[in-house]
Amino acid sequence: MYDATTISPVPGGVGLDLPQIPPDPCEEGPNLRDPRPVKGRAVDICALRDLEPTVAVAARVDGVQVALVRMPDDTVYAVDHRDPRTGTCTMARGIVGSKGDEPTIAAPLYKEVYSLLSGRCLSDTGHSLVTHPVEVRDGRVMVLARQWGTAEHRPSSITA
Repeated sequence: MYDATTISPVPGGVGLDLPQIPPDPCEEGPNLRDPRPVKGRAVDICALRDLEPTVAVAARVDGVQVALVRMPDDTVYAVDHRDPRTGTCTMARGIVGSKGDEPTIAAPLYKEVYSLLSGRCLSDTGHSLVTHPVEVRDGRVMVLARQWGTAEHRPSSITA
């Protein structure tokens, strides 16, 4: 599946066939480092009944990978799937919970706890998640993705 490229480790040396490293799946789509919001309307992702309460799932919205979380009260949140500390697309594998009345998701690798409301890290690491506006209309989950790297963190959920 990988394309092989012939390179020489030293000038005039014998070429080696080495596989090229495939692109990071988190980097697909438009310029994901552009801080401007994605243009367009909300994207219909799935039926609310397709999301199991307190279990995060990954989805792609306008080329941006997001982690969707349905809470027991049918509120749905969306945050970047990319873990802000490690850069890996693993947030949908995080542990969903709460800190007081604030819904949270814990990163699966280093267990930093993030607010699903604001994206703020509650573990004081200085990192934060980008949140994405979510609306539930007629039993359908609609998400408007933001570009990676925005500093804008607004509440990302509207209950049905």
